[in-house]
Amino acid sequence: MKLGKKLGHITIERNITPTDLFTADEAFFTGAAAEIVPIAEVYELVIDEGKLGPVTRRIMKEFEKLIKDPKEGTPIYQ
Repeated sequence: MKLGKKLGHITIERNITPTDLFTADEAFFTGAAAEIVPIAEVYELVIDEGKLGPVTRRIMKEFEKLIKDPKEGTPIYQ
């Protein structure tokens, strides 16, 4: 959410419907282990030709930079 806002996107957290996905230009999942995963299709309906879109690509790139930044995250001590 913070990264999307930082990149100038309107970010809203809400429940979505299948129609929201069917009519999306781009869609992606996020999660701790998955990080950012583009969604190519839903119920065999392809989202925007099933290709990685420019917004998702940019967010993935910026996220990769973010997780490599030693100032981010919680330090783990042994």
